[in-house]
Parts: sequence; structure tokens; C-alpha cells
Amino acid sequence: MSLLLAVPLIALTAACGGGSGSGSGAGSGGGGAAAPASDAQVKYAKCMRGNGVPDFPDQIPGSGYSIKDMAAYEKAQKACRSQRTAVYGFDELDPEVFDGRVKYARCMRDQGMKVHDPDPKTGGYQVEVDPKDRAAFEKAMNACRKNLSPKETNK
Repeated sequence: MSLLLAVPLIALTAACGGGSGSGSGAGSGGGGAAAPASDAQVKYAKCMRGNGVPDFPDQIPGSGYSIKDMAAYEKAQKACRSQRTAVYGFDELDPEVFDGRVKYARCMRDQGMKVHDPDPKTGGYQVEVDPKDRAAFEKAMNACRKNLSPKETNK
């Protein structure tokens, strides 16, 4: 059985222990308690909830966030773009960031992972990961991270 997630890439990288330290609040995957949500995270979550995604959490847990209504999510993402940028430190729809994400997704597929190209409306990914394949996913992620924009990786 695979786990289907549609989440921003930063949530996946942080959840799998490769976070960039950008303060995304996505969790470290370390099993410990998450730090409290930052003011920017709370503002972003309130915006998302106020724009049609009522169950959007203050912090994305290490396991990611499953999108239940893609149309509502896309609409909320558009309305909350500035709050999202404040949380993640970069704009996922910036052409340089988006291009890096396309290259990253291609590399992940070359590594045998089920990663779709980023959504042009949200910048997020759809990823299928069987929990038993987490180690292979982390290895592929580490091999492919070089394709991401320096704006996203803070390098």
C-alpha cells in the first residue's frame, strides 16, 4: 500500500530529514515534538482555512499534508501566496524555483520514485511513497537535491 501525498516539496524534504533549515515547520522526521508554529505559519494557516481549506494545520506535520479538495487548495494557495512566501522564504512559482523542481522530479523518477512534476498552479508535488521504501526515497532525494534552485535550498 502506498501513501499518496500532495504537498509542497519543502514539507517532503524536511519530513525526510533533508530540510534546508528554512523554518518551514514541516517537521524534522525525528519523532520528537514539533516546535510551536511561528507567527508566519499561523497567519498562512489562517489564510488557507479562511479561503476554503478548513482543515489546514498551523504546521505541516512530518508526514506531510494530504489535499482533499485540489480546487479549493489551489484557490487558497493563490489567495495566500504572500503568507506562504513569508513561511518558506521563497516563492514556489518563481520560474527559477519551478524549473528546479521540474528537474528534481525528473531526477527522482530516474531514481525509481513516483514523483509527478510540480503543479503549475501551486508548485506542489504529488508523491507516492510506500512507507517501507522511505530509505530509498531519502537516498533518491539526497541524490536529486542538486537540481533544486539555490533560492529553495538557501545555498
